[in-house]
Amino acid sequence: MIIEARSRNEKEGVGKPEPLTGNLTEFWSRRMNDKNRLIYKIDEENVYILACRYHYGEN
Repeated sequence: MIIEARSRNEKEGVGKPEPLTGNLTEFWSRRMNDKNRLIYKIDEENVYILACRYHYGEN
């Protein structure tokens, strides 16, 4: 559901999308729930998922 929403518009929709900063400026974050985030970036053809569990930076 979150990935489908992302494919329609990376800056709006489900999960409160937010652009990341620092060394992850090409990536976006979407909330899956209170604890977990989907961290991803896109290009014209693909969605690249960096993480889909925890908040970025946590193990």
